[in-house]
Amino acid sequence: MYYNGYVLTLWGHLAGLLYRTHPDKIFSSECISNSPHLAFLLLRFIECSTFIRDSSFSGAKVYLPIEPLLTNLSNIIDADGVPTELKARAMAIRIVEKYNWLPDRVDDMVTGEPVDEQGKAWAMTESAKAITMMEGVSGKSCVLVYLARIFVENGMYKIQDETWNKAMAQSEHFVDREDLYATVANLVFMTLFAQKFLDRDAFKKIIPAVHEAKSLALGEWDGVFRRTFGFVESLPLYTECEQKPDTGKESSKKSSKRGSSFSKIAETAATAAADDMVKDAVNALFNNF
Repeated sequence: MYYNGYVLTLWGHLAGLLYRTHPDKIFSSECISNSPHLAFLLLRFIECSTFIRDSSFSGAKVYLPIEPLLTNLSNIIDADGVPTELKARAMAIRIVEKYNWLPDRVDDMVTGEPVDEQGKAWAMTESAKAITMMEGVSGKSCVLVYLARIFVENGMYKIQDETWNKAMAQSEHFVDREDLYATVANLVFMTLFAQKFLDRDAFKKIIPAVHEAKSLALGEWDGVFRRTFGFVESLPLYTECEQKPDTGKESSKKSSKRGSSFSKIAETAATAAADDMVKDAVNALFNNF
C-alpha cells in the first residue's frame, strides 16, 4: 500500500494491527529487540503518522500528538537487533519532528519553548551520527539523513557546502516509492533552499524529479504531494528554470548565503486530509482498547 501511495489507508491498517495490545508494551525497546521485524512496521506507521500531521489540517496535530511518536522513535533507536538503516532513518525523522526549525530560532515541538544549546548540540551530534550510519550501508539512499542535517545546519547557523553537495548528489533517489515521506519533504525543502541560494544547477536536478513524482499518480500520496508542492512551483527561479532548463547561468553556492527562510511543511502547505477524517479514525482505532 505504501509503495502505491495509500498512506492514509496504510496508516489505518497498521494502527489496527499495532494497537491490538497496549502500545507501552508492544512498542517498548525490549519488545522491539525480541521482534526486530516490528521496528519496520512501527517505523512505517510513524512515517505515515508524521506525514498526515505535517500535510493536513492543524487539527491532526491534536488527534495525532507528537510525543508518543517521538517516544516510539527513541524505542526503535535504543532497541537491539534493528538494522542500521532503520535506526538511521528513525534518528533522522526524530530530528526533523522533534524541533520546529524556524527561520530565526529553533523551538521544541512539544513545549514550544526555544531549544537550549544542549539541545542544539544533541541535534548536531545525532544528525552526524545518522549520516555516518547510513553512508556505511551499501546501496541505501541517504536523502533523509542529509535532509535532517540540512535542517539542523540551517536552523543553527548556515548550510555547509559539503552537506548541500552531498544532498544534491543523491538526485537519483529524490523520488523513491519506498520512501514517500522523504520524497515529499526533500522536494519541497530542497526547492525552497535552491530558490534562496539562486542555485540553478540544483533546479536542473529537482525539476525532473518533481515531474517524475507527478507522473506516478500514487493515490492518496499524489493528492497530498500536489497540494503541498503547489505553492513552491510559483517561486520565480523555479518557474524560470522550468521554462528555460538550459539557461547556462552559473549557480550561487556560497554557504554564506544559506540562512533560514521558512518553516515546516505544515505551516506552508495546503491540506491533505480533513480534520474529521483523522479525528474519527483515531477515535475508532485508539480509544477502544
